[in-house]
Amino acid sequence: MLTLLLAGLVLAVPAVHAESCPTLEACLAKYPSVATTGPGIGAEENALAHAVQRYGAAAVPSLIKLLESGQENVRILAGYTLRDIDGLKPEHLPALMKARKNGDGWIPPAIASVGTPEAIEFLVKDLHDDPEIHTQVTWALESLGAKAAGAVARLLRCSEHCDEHVFLAANFVLSQMKEQAAATIPFLLDVAGDDKLAMSSRQSATLAIGDIGSSAQSYVPQLLNLRTRVPALATAVDATLADIGTTEAVPSLLNLLAVDPASALRKLAKLGKNGFTAGPQVISYLGNDRWDLRIGAAKALGRIGYAPAEPALRKALEDRDDWKLVYAAALALARLKSGASIEALRQVQGSHWYPPVRDVARSAIAHVASGAPLKEPVDPMWEYAEIEGSPKSCIRVPEPAAKEPADQKLHAEKQTGELLELALSNRGDGESSGDVPSVALKVTDGWLTGTDHGGWGGQLIYQPTGGAKQILAEENTQNIFLLGRQIVAVSGLAHLSMNNGMLLRIDRDGRGGYAVRPWKRLPAAPETSWMLEGGAMLVNTFEGGSVIIDTAGNLRMADCL
Repeated sequence: MLTLLLAGLVLAVPAVHAESCPTLEACLAKYPSVATTGPGIGAEENALAHAVQRYGAAAVPSLIKLLESGQENVRILAGYTLRDIDGLKPEHLPALMKARKNGDGWIPPAIASVGTPEAIEFLVKDLHDDPEIHTQVTWALESLGAKAAGAVARLLRCSEHCDEHVFLAANFVLSQMKEQAAATIPFLLDVAGDDKLAMSSRQSATLAIGDIGSSAQSYVPQLLNLRTRVPALATAVDATLADIGTTEAVPSLLNLLAVDPASALRKLAKLGKNGFTAGPQVISYLGNDRWDLRIGAAKALGRIGYAPAEPALRKALEDRDDWKLVYAAALALARLKSGASIEALRQVQGSHWYPPVRDVARSAIAHVASGAPLKEPVDPMWEYAEIEGSPKSCIRVPEPAAKEPADQKLHAEKQTGELLELALSNRGDGESSGDVPSVALKVTDGWLTGTDHGGWGGQLIYQPTGGAKQILAEENTQNIFLLGRQIVAVSGLAHLSMNNGMLLRIDRDGRGGYAVRPWKRLPAAPETSWMLEGGAMLVNTFEGGSVIIDTAGNLRMADCL
């Protein structure tokens, strides 16, 4: 859609030099030749638009005329120029609205800059008729702030034949306005409490109050009363209390902790000091079997300021398997201003194998000791990605690669035919061959095989000789090694904002099959891996560096050549 705000639509370009079009008329004369028929706005178009925008109100009448051009590409460039120009007035609104009705995707912010009630009504109707988010229309309404908030909120009032897409779009705009939409809260409470309206309308209005955020704090008593009066709204009220960040959200989040602990821990962390009373329950998750929950607990304990967790967090600094837990514990101790933990943090700073962990320990010490700014990841969901400033992977390392026996190890780069034959030989009657493995390791009574399809997923499978296969893990499996006496799978995924890598330990399960458990966290998703002479293995990760793992499970960064 033309309204989508796609970063790739406008290319970064240098500023236009004055001599490229020394007058407004000269700039406008270039529109037919500069405007392209390709998608988006090109570099030359963007530069020309900026040159014309410098003329402000003087350029508006001519640009309005260009909206009627017989060339679509000229109309588009004119709309793009008007989008961010100064000097638009109410008398220009009819032409701008006509251009929008004719499909101009860039023009909504220009309509917003007029700012009259008629302009706001037009944009709100546009959102109602085409309820998409992250568009020029939503951007235009967000820019209007409090002036448009009431009209947007009224989209949530509906008694029948309601469109939940409209509700989602309206909630999105209000969430972007934040405190600028605070004046709509009484209206939203009225909608939520009106039993003549559709329940979906009432739920959306309740959630919108949470989307507005902490400025809704004074309305918490009304929300609690609403939850009591209308049990069907309890879930929405609980979510809203959490989004507001009030202490009254703690009881419902503790209930959520037993059902969806990952979500509950994230929401508790957002409460900050208002979540302090959840500390005794949160601290138990530092020892959870799920590694992501351990990290979530450490993050939450630091955010809610739960000082009694300091001993447990210091213990987490000693973890040899999950560097991200150590990282999270160091950040938490820093937020707790734990002077008693400085020595433990010094141990991490001086001896941990991964540089970003050493860096965060150093920053934590400085923060606790002197109040220096705490160096922490920009991405609040850093536990699902690589850390900013991570080492780069090696192109070459000094340790020679070891050769694995061809009759025990198959890899797609060299043995595609053998892997296909393995897939065919192990299919059951009437079955297709299924996925052809990308890697396979021979074991005493069959094969361990792995597939890696990136964002489409992968599997780690035990295929016994003459028996039914056993799916050990639904994980992308880049390689499988015999590391000393243990079998280790190299797994992980780098996709969109996610970038995680893990070494999986594969052991006998005592029932004739195998079981898998997380063994060592990698810096990031694996790109390549191989055995080294001497028995260790090397894993080159995506944006996380190259790591060597020895047979005892010790990790160290590779020395790059």
